[in-house]
Amino acid sequence: MSSPKDSLLSFERRLIGPASFCDVREVVATTIEAMQNIGMSTLCCSNAEIVLAEVINNIVMHAQSSHPNCWLKVSLQAQADQIFFCIQDDGVPMVLNVSNASIPDACSLPEGGWGLPIINALTQELSYQREGSVNQLQFTLPR
Repeated sequence: MSSPKDSLLSFERRLIGPASFCDVREVVATTIEAMQNIGMSTLCCSNAEIVLAEVINNIVMHAQSSHPNCWLKVSLQAQADQIFFCIQDDGVPMVLNVSNASIPDACSLPEGGWGLPIINALTQELSYQREGSVNQLQFTLPR
């Protein structure tokens, strides 16, 4: 049996059409299961689960809100010391700058605004770009 360091995973999960939050959970669960099957650490899988849930929920809530038939693709590739993620969709463009999201003021207890700062805190090399009609969010997580 190979060790996690020797394991390579190339995984892709697609979701087409109007997505629900149950669909989000299923995409996240199958992605985490694939990571666990090749021996990714509990910490890596936990961080990936949080980040993927935040990202995909945001796509369903925002990118698909005025474009309900958009598609979503989650791809990941495990490398020796990190996992590279690429999440693509053809929903509306993202309007926030991913690199400077800050934690909201906890004293005011805002209902929203926590997702992107959490994503920023848990990931490395976070970037967003729009190519044509496709949103592409990329990041890495340490193994």
